[in-house]
Amino acid sequence: RVITQGCVVNVAAHCSNPAGNASQSACSALTPPGTWIPATYHFDPTSVNVEVACAYNRVQQFLTATGATVSVGSATNMQANMAILYTLLLNLLSDSYGTKYIDPNEPSGADDYTEAGRSDVSFRKETQDMKKAIDDLIVAHGTYKSTISGHTWTGYFYRNTGTNGKTYLQCITGSTAGSDGVKSVNAEITTYRNTVKYRIREISNRIGYLNGKDTSSGGQAVSSEGGDVTVGAAGSGFTGYSFNGGNGYANTIYSHANFLAGKKIKLLEKILTAIADVDTIYDQITSKRSEYYEYNQ
Repeated sequence: RVITQGCVVNVAAHCSNPAGNASQSACSALTPPGTWIPATYHFDPTSVNVEVACAYNRVQQFLTATGATVSVGSATNMQANMAILYTLLLNLLSDSYGTKYIDPNEPSGADDYTEAGRSDVSFRKETQDMKKAIDDLIVAHGTYKSTISGHTWTGYFYRNTGTNGKTYLQCITGSTAGSDGVKSVNAEITTYRNTVKYRIREISNRIGYLNGKDTSSGGQAVSSEGGDVTVGAAGSGFTGYSFNGGNGYANTIYSHANFLAGKKIKLLEKILTAIADVDTIYDQITSKRSEYYEYNQ
C-alpha cells in the first residue's frame, strides 16, 4: 500500500492588489500596476493509502543480489537461486552441452507426447521459453531501475511541470511493458518445474531400471503414448522402454557386455590368455638376454 499524492495548488496565482486578481494582464493594468504572484503547489493533503500493483520491488528481490544490476546472458549479480536456474538454462542451450542433439533411439511415439518437456524437441523448446521469459524480465527491471536512479526531487516543483520534484512511483504494473515479463516468468516457472519432472522420468524410462531400483527420484509419472514403465521389484531384472530386444538402454548394454565376456565367444578368456602370452614372451626375452650376457663375459 502506498500514498499516491498528487501535486495540487496550495496558494492560487493572484495580484498584489486584489483588484487585479482576475488575470495577470488585469493586474498589470492597474494604476499603479500590481505584481502578479504565481501559484504555489504542495502534495495533496487529502491523499490516502491505496493498493498499487507494483511488482518492481518483488522482482528485484528474487532477480538480483542486493539490488545489483543484472544482464541478459550472465548470472553475475543474480540472487542465488535465480543464478542457479539461469546458469542451468544457459548451459542447456549452449552448443557445448549439445542443445541440438536428438536421441536417435527416442521412442517412435515421442512426437505425440502430451507432457511438456518429455520429448527431446519439447524439452529444448521449454528451456528456450524459460530463458526468454527471464531475459525479458531482466530488461524490464533494468529499464525501471535506471529511471528511478535518474529521478530528481528538486527541480520544477513549484511550477508543477514534469515528474521531477513530485511524489514519484515507478512500477512494473499491468499497464506497462514490464508486466509481460512478470507474468511470463510466473507462468514459465510453473511449466518448467513440471517439464524437469517429466524429463527425469522419461530419461530414466529410456535407460531402464534393474531389480526394482528406482533411479527417477524427483520425476513425475507419464501417461501419454505408451504410458509409464513399472520399475519392478527386487529380482525382477531389467524394466524400461523396449530397445533392441531389451528393456531399456542399460539392458542392451549389459547383454552386449555379457555376450562379449561370456562363454560363447570367450573374448575375456582370449584377452587374459593374450596377456599371459605377452608375459611369457617377456620372460623368454629376459632369459635369453641373460644367457647372451653370460656367454660374452
